[in-house]
Amino acid sequence: MQASTTRLTISASSLTPTALHLRRGSEEAYRVGRERLAADPIHEVLASCSPDRSQGREHHRRARRLRERVRAANEAAGEPRVAQVYTPGIIDDPAVPPAGIEPAPTRDLIGMTAHYEYSPQHVYEHVYLSSQRYAWQNLVGVQRGHGDVDLTTAYKFDHNQYVFGFREFIIPVASIFFYDWETMRSTGKFLGVTSDGRVENKPAGAFIKIRSRTAYDEGKEPV
Repeated sequence: MQASTTRLTISASSLTPTALHLRRGSEEAYRVGRERLAADPIHEVLASCSPDRSQGREHHRRARRLRERVRAANEAAGEPRVAQVYTPGIIDDPAVPPAGIEPAPTRDLIGMTAHYEYSPQHVYEHVYLSSQRYAWQNLVGVQRGHGDVDLTTAYKFDHNQYVFGFREFIIPVASIFFYDWETMRSTGKFLGVTSDGRVENKPAGAFIKIRSRTAYDEGKEPV
């Protein structure tokens, strides 16, 4: 079933093709564990737009709305605690058809290995395994040697512009990042639960270095 298109009330003049525009659903700090979670404790609205270059100008009108929610443990047995729901959107009046590339799921990242330097003390390796999963490991930092395979979602917004989200199994956290391969930068947000049971919503960004790509024989590609 195709998702309905949402009108996003964001000023088009404030948007850039490589930025995330986020609005927190609630400023209240919720706790988990022994206390009952609210039905919708916290969420973000994401508008990450691709350029409309018609008439020689850039109008950033296409978007993806992301809703993230920290679920109670008994609601998400065997699944990541933080759920993500993506909805297509149009900036300003949806009655005016947008031009340019329509954001769509992509397989462009599959087979790629890249390093993400969030700071000199925080470097991670990502290996994009399939359209559904990626592997990560910490190369520099307090988590050095730690790693896992988690669920992912990837959209292509324009040439060298991608939105990538992941949902972790071991710890209750999910993230959304905009990858800009022109500048080799990522910018995004993490939403998760801290060790003391508080919901935390924090920004992040990294320098990207693509290290290798794996080629697959026809008929033997990942899902």
